[in-house]
Amino acid sequence: MHPSRRKGVAGERSVRRILEENEVPHVWYGWSEQIGGIGGGCDIRAGKWAIEVKRSAKGRFQRAWMKQAEAAAERAPGCASPAVVYRGDRMPWRVRTLEDDMDLDAWIEREKGETL
Repeated sequence: MHPSRRKGVAGERSVRRILEENEVPHVWYGWSEQIGGIGGGCDIRAGKWAIEVKRSAKGRFQRAWMKQAEAAAERAPGCASPAVVYRGDRMPWRVRTLEDDMDLDAWIEREKGETL
């Protein structure tokens, strides 16, 4: 497995673990399922969200990530909203939606109140 893919898989597992610890219902799609288009090609689905998980060394958000999440949300049945969960090395996880950019913990608390 290529080092960048290994880093991506570790990031997906980390986000999955955070969602589980916060009792957020979600479905994670493994690499073969993502390639096969199951779930619209997103990494994780949580309620209305089609989530792409991204890692980059400096943690700078890239617009292409949101484009990928938007495309996955369009293809995924029942997912109306794209979200990108991302972080840089030794930085906290953040969530970017079409409306917001916030800390992952704050996003989870807000969404739990709105029935994720």
